Amino acid sequence: MKTKDLSRLSVDGVLCISLKDRKDRRLLLLETMKRSGLDIEFVLVDPDRENPARGCFNSHLKCAEIALQRNYSNVLILEDDALQYFFSKQTVRNINRFISTENFSILHLGYTMGKIWLTWNFSIARGRVTALHAYILSKRGCSEFVKLEYRSEPIDRVVRAQIKQHCVLPMMFGQQPAHLVSSDIEDIAPNDDSFWRNNWYRHVWSAVKNFYMTVLGVNR
Repeated sequence: MKTKDLSRLSVDGVLCISLKDRKDRRLLLLETMKRSGLDIEFVLVDPDRENPARGCFNSHLKCAEIALQRNYSNVLILEDDALQYFFSKQTVRNINRFISTENFSILHLGYTMGKIWLTWNFSIARGRVTALHAYILSKRGCSEFVKLEYRSEPIDRVVRAQIKQHCVLPMMFGQQPAHLVSSDIEDIAPNDDSFWRNNWYRHVWSAVKNFYMTVLGVNR
């Protein structure tokens, strides 16, 4: 049976990044996630008019800093254009087992491909992916995030290059299509329905194609 209930997800808090003037996106997120059972706290930030990508970068670091200040063991971080998919109840149990037993940094619940390969943990893959619209950070991951420095690269590319990534498979989040929520960073956003439909097929195929990496235990 498929569900959208995340009320049993083992995180200490749920932080959602949103620009102060984007109430429309906050309302849409709350509407689309009303069945999630999550207590979502919005982290309101001022837009960086000179450099929106830098503003996005710093907003994710701010969430990691908040989690460290509150001594969270694990925190779910969302962007306000996150779009929840249906998933199996077992997926949440598998995630909880993983984050309670593994010394991970970041677990992406949604992502754009990339490359992924299965691990020996059910529902969990390793990957080299982009997008930060829905992910769990451990305390270790938060410590790694706050050390990141903005040097013109978007934060998701910096994370891909510097932090060991794990991904939920199948993914649990996409992003709202651009015609519903215009991008605060890009004039022309790629995240339309066809983009995410293709992204879904690609992430399943990537796990199959790279099964040899699972067998070899590549960079567990």
